[in-house]
Amino acid sequence: MAGSGGRKVYRNRSHAKKQRAKKIASFFVAIIGIAVLVFVGYSVAKPIFNFINSEDSIVDDSSEPWTPPVSEDVESENSGETSAATETTYESESDTTMSISVNSEYFTAYSLPEDSLDNPVTLNQYLSQAKSDGYNAAMITMKAEGGKIYYKTSSEFAATDESAVSGMMPVQQIISLIKASDLKAIASINLLEDNNRYGENRDGSYHNADGTTWLDNAASNGGKPWLSPFDEDTKEYIRYIADEIAAAGFDVIAAEGATFPNFRNSDLDYIGDEVRSETRYAALLDVVNIAKSASENQNSDFMLKISAEDILNGDAEVFKPQQLGDMTLIIDYSPAEIANTVIYNNTEVVLSDLSAAEKVKTVFNIISEEAGENIVIIPMISHSEINQADYNEVIEELISEGYNSYIVK
Repeated sequence: MAGSGGRKVYRNRSHAKKQRAKKIASFFVAIIGIAVLVFVGYSVAKPIFNFINSEDSIVDDSSEPWTPPVSEDVESENSGETSAATETTYESESDTTMSISVNSEYFTAYSLPEDSLDNPVTLNQYLSQAKSDGYNAAMITMKAEGGKIYYKTSSEFAATDESAVSGMMPVQQIISLIKASDLKAIASINLLEDNNRYGENRDGSYHNADGTTWLDNAASNGGKPWLSPFDEDTKEYIRYIADEIAAAGFDVIAAEGATFPNFRNSDLDYIGDEVRSETRYAALLDVVNIAKSASENQNSDFMLKISAEDILNGDAEVFKPQQLGDMTLIIDYSPAEIANTVIYNNTEVVLSDLSAAEKVKTVFNIISEEAGENIVIIPMISHSEINQADYNEVIEELISEGYNSYIVK
């Protein structure tokens, strides 16, 4: 309230000559009216003044918010236009994300880096940045590729490897911080790309025909075990982790790493028929469905993440749309990993000559056609691999194609 502290009252002065007594009476009435207006104005203005001062003190006391790092290559290539491009992106994201409620079935999520769970302060900084950038969801890695767990799990199986758990925050604390930020909570868990050495006999791992634990290289060369989808310990472990995280209140459990190692021909002989079978993919579907059931039993949605590159190259053994049934797939699109050409319907499709927007449209059209009507697709875009102008065009293209939800990493 800039000015008098009360609403001004204007009076008609056309009758200049009044009786003195009437003037005196009017004068006293005016004085009383002004006093009332001042009192009311002060009563209204004081809380507003205090509120403004309170907001000022909050701003003054807060440190500058964390900003996601920009890759050096992208920054150097666009140093002259970084500020304008960033401003455009945030405005565009605001148009597409801020209007979406956290309770909506649609979301735009920012995938936080693994170090976001180092401590509550760091997590809050990342969440605050995601929120201010217009996202309405945060994707957090709870179990990473390699098997590292970034929260304080109660799994006794995980405890059999002393280096498996690195996170110190309980899952309930993590979900509490995300919900306090008014963001949809998405937990990422890796199912089988797990190289931890559980138990004395490396429980859950692939085993050779002689009973020894299979390693992906010679022990002298740093060979590591992998969790096997055929092993009962693995299945129970996956069930426990998905159940534990979903029960804490995560809105979505996003599973990845439903894959086999790159076996050598000799490995197939060492391990046996189960990995030589043409239907071995059924074991991958089995562990995916175990995680899905555990998640949905705790009222969390379930999604499976697969890379676009693996689908296009035919390397995604778990990508069996007919057997997956009603499934939501997160398609991880990393343009640097996509080949220059792909073969689709016996036709060579050249991608290298396309713009960023045309390329992403072509790739997702192919995958969508392959997936069929029962599969819901959510794009995941690697922002660090795309310059800002191309990133804007890619997001606009995906939205125009009807992808109402997407994830940025």
